[in-house]
Amino acid sequence: TLPPQVPILSAPPTATASASIKINGFAQAETEVVLVVNGEQQNRQTTTSEGTFEFDTQLQEGENVVSAFAINAEKKESELS
Repeated sequence: TLPPQVPILSAPPTATASASIKINGFAQAETEVVLVVNGEQQNRQTTTSEGTFEFDTQLQEGENVVSAFAINAEKKESELS
């Protein structure tokens, strides 16, 4: 079995004064998406039947690097987005 497709993140703001933001996007339907912020896993959730997901996440002061990967039912992982 092949790993799932890489999640696609909607474009987050380039700058924000807020300590938290919503991050959403698309991945294969009903796969688990893991949100990674600054190299650390922050949260995970299963996509909807349409493949959408949304996270509320806390940011650190300064620059933040946000990515995600997907895990399918066979526990195979995609590459980072």
